[in-house]
Amino acid sequence: LESGAKVDALDGHEGTLLMAAAMSNAPRCVALLLHEHGAWPHDKNQFGRTAVHYAARWPDPRALALLLEAGAEVDTDAKGNQ
Repeated sequence: LESGAKVDALDGHEGTLLMAAAMSNAPRCVALLLHEHGAWPHDKNQFGRTAVHYAARWPDPRALALLLEAGAEVDTDAKGNQ
């Protein structure tokens, strides 16, 4: 990001950096993306999943708590309800 990457850049599955941080159980990265770079916690990838879907898979609740504090939706279905 310091080199000019966009916080809302998408990967091949329409995933964001915030989703990748949540998927990797990296609460410090989640916090940095949300608070310092303005990442949008509501984006969905091509599977209909948000960062919340990925953060909720981990027993460590810190990334999920950060997303919820940022107003991320919890009542959203992924495609296929997976």
